Amino acid sequence: MKKTLLTAALSLLMVLPFLPTAQGTEYRSDIASALLRKRLERPPARIMCVGRVICSSRILPKFYANREYRLAWSSEESLLPQAGALMKFIRETDKEALNPLDYHLDILEYLQSEMDKAKAKAEKPLSSLRVDYDLLMTDAFLLCGSHIVSGRVDPEKIHEDWFARRRYEDLASVLQVALDTNSVEETLRSLVPKHRGYERLKKALLDYRRMAAGDPWPVLPREETLKKDNPSEGIITLRKRLVLTGDL
Repeated sequence: MKKTLLTAALSLLMVLPFLPTAQGTEYRSDIASALLRKRLERPPARIMCVGRVICSSRILPKFYANREYRLAWSSEESLLPQAGALMKFIRETDKEALNPLDYHLDILEYLQSEMDKAKAKAEKPLSSLRVDYDLLMTDAFLLCGSHIVSGRVDPEKIHEDWFARRRYEDLASVLQVALDTNSVEETLRSLVPKHRGYERLKKALLDYRRMAAGDPWPVLPREETLKKDNPSEGIITLRKRLVLTGDL
């Protein structure tokens, strides 16, 4: 009996160093946090990540400092569910007349595929890969949220007499609450304007995209002067245009 217990104890001692532990997981997480801290504690004026400019360079360091440099979008094992929610929203930003590629969609998909490959091989993604992914995801949320709330273009730079009141949000705080409540996609959708004029613009955009995907747009003759009650080729073409846009 004693010999059996001794053998079992020795076997356990041999296996223990190779078992995953909470301490080991914490250590690996600390590596990613340390890398993140190193890049953001004294950041340059322009933060770069995988060859991309981080547009929210002024906000991002404070956001991660408040989180004690914990990654927001992935764990040691895999991406967190809210990462998928943000990627889904980014892919659909064209519905708001925005370009998904402005929010790092292509490079995020590449980094995500690299992490998926590591997972398929039962390996842990490199900490540096996770940090790059995290920085770009956070920048994507902040930039996309800013464009939804305030627009991509400052109207006062186009028209000095612009008088409409612009909206502002503390997007770093908005993001942290969204992460804490697992509501990233819902939060971004809540930032989309709800007034009737905006909805009409979205419908017009959809209509014009459908027209663009259909038959070629009728081209008016450049040399012809259009005259009322003159059944010329130009008048016929103009009527076709007005029918397509629903104005006739």
